[in-house]
Amino acid sequence: MDGTSSSGTGLTVVEVGARAAFQIHPKDSTDTACNSACDGVDSLQFIIYFQKEIDSEYMNVSIDTTIDYSNYIYTVEYSTQVSGNYLMHILLVDTYVKGSPVSVLINPGFFFFFFF
Repeated sequence: MDGTSSSGTGLTVVEVGARAAFQIHPKDSTDTACNSACDGVDSLQFIIYFQKEIDSEYMNVSIDTTIDYSNYIYTVEYSTQVSGNYLMHILLVDTYVKGSPVSVLINPGFFFFFFF
């Protein structure tokens, strides 16, 4: 699974409360796209978590994953509730995806106040 990589806007800057997305491209050691099995692993399981860069505090996020079975690309959507600079760790089974962890800036969301 040495060739597994990730891409997308959700790997750089996101906004609190907004849905962000990125894709995971699982590939085996011969750079061939993987389906439900890869390099002797029976099923592909991704682990994604956020760790604050300053104090190493972890953040819970809401995560949904969909699979495009025509090319075996996994789309991960998530939303956060706390702003700050975080490291997003992306693992396939027990191995980090290329480039992971990535630094993600989570900006505060916009708040609208209505006065009557």
